[in-house]
Amino acid sequence: MAVAALHTGGRGHDGGRRQGELGRIFVGLGLVMLALKLVRASTMELTHMSALQGLLAGLGCDVTLAVTVGAALTLPAYSSLAVVLLTAVLATADLLPASAALGLVLVPMWVADCWVF
Repeated sequence: MAVAALHTGGRGHDGGRRQGELGRIFVGLGLVMLALKLVRASTMELTHMSALQGLLAGLGCDVTLAVTVGAALTLPAYSSLAVVLLTAVLATADLLPASAALGLVLVPMWVADCWVF
């Protein structure tokens, strides 16, 4: 359905345009879900490292450190979405406390909005 909706590309009446927009939305959501699956698969080995588990547990105690680490991860990753997806994977694996996850997610969003790459 999404491919057919993209194929119309807004031709014809407003129904075709709306269908094309829905197709783009579904394709975008599908790409985000694919990215999340790929990040989860690639970080699965990292989640078993005891050094990383200790570092992530320490982030839950200090929100300022979590914000700093979030900024430090966002700039070299060149993508706030990558840091947000990595944070989501670590939080769902119960490796990252909620307060640290919030700090790691808020900073990449701010950096992406304020900085022009």
